[in-house]
Amino acid sequence: MVSVRYAGRLLVGLALAVGLPAAAVAEGADPEAAAEAEAAAESRRREERHVRDDPATEWYPEEDEERALIGPVDRGQAAVARGVFLLSRQLDRMLGTDDELYADEEYDSVARLRLEQRLSAEGDSRLEAGVSGRLRLPGAQDRLSLIITSDDYDDEVDAERGVPRDLDEDRTTSAGLLFLRPSENWSTSVDARLRSGSPVDLYTRARVWRAFQPGLWVIRPRQAVFWYDGRGAGTTTDIRLDHPVTGRSAVRLEAGATWFKREEQFYYDQRVSYYQQLSQRRALIWQVGARGESEPNNQLTQYYAQVRWRSVIHRDWLSLEIRPQLRRDREDDFRTERRLFIALEAAFGHPGAY
Repeated sequence: MVSVRYAGRLLVGLALAVGLPAAAVAEGADPEAAAEAEAAAESRRREERHVRDDPATEWYPEEDEERALIGPVDRGQAAVARGVFLLSRQLDRMLGTDDELYADEEYDSVARLRLEQRLSAEGDSRLEAGVSGRLRLPGAQDRLSLIITSDDYDDEVDAERGVPRDLDEDRTTSAGLLFLRPSENWSTSVDARLRSGSPVDLYTRARVWRAFQPGLWVIRPRQAVFWYDGRGAGTTTDIRLDHPVTGRSAVRLEAGATWFKREEQFYYDQRVSYYQQLSQRRALIWQVGARGESEPNNQLTQYYAQVRWRSVIHRDWLSLEIRPQLRRDREDDFRTERRLFIALEAAFGHPGAY
């Protein structure tokens, strides 16, 4: 005859197999057997979670004796990338997310290290390094990200216009949260950040946009409102139009206007870009653009032309960008300035994020 102890263990095992809690088993079940079964199940869960939290075999590249110098660099990059990925997951857990509901690809967090050199025909040069990053927390309303950058715009006008930041311009560090809610119709985003300085500056921004596709055109209007603690409120309206030229090239037209209430002034931007996909790892962008202001009267303040060549030069995380530029500014009597930018950028995070 089967003993009561053995029957209790059998009932607990059946209950666990069908997903029932041990308390749902008959009162005659052996408490010691139930405790043993619960401990075994918890051990399995910890082991499964440890495997997910330590995907070393997936992240670290294989040893290559013929590339003894590159191997340690690749493994170092993989270690940092894995750390960024796990930090994103741990922060999401702290907010109460069951990360087993999300695939690793959902944690598309990324950190970027950029080293840029500027050369000019006048003989001056400048070298700068910057760090930026995004920690994606998919469980926090599915679209919450922590944004950190040491290469943010110091000037609020340039920050809202989104123009390329020159190396000789001041920069600041900012950190904050971005909430993105995409939809089939109008998409929205809200972010709030702190900017380094004396005193520390707080700013918030809300954006709404939508993409339309009449024929081959893709038209995306966007409206933003913002507020800076140090400079006040304002708004930006911009529109972008994309049209394919060939299967591997497209043209983009962009125009925007930014207005600050405190200054009662508009800032204008226009740009035309031609994109060429040279290969899976290389791209070329031809650009011409102009900038203007409304005070003391509507006037052109700058125009430029540049070519941006970008290539992934090692695996999928190290990129090189070369950008020759011709630029004329009103404050320099529209004298032509010739510049060359060379940038090296390393990305760290889940491979799907870059």
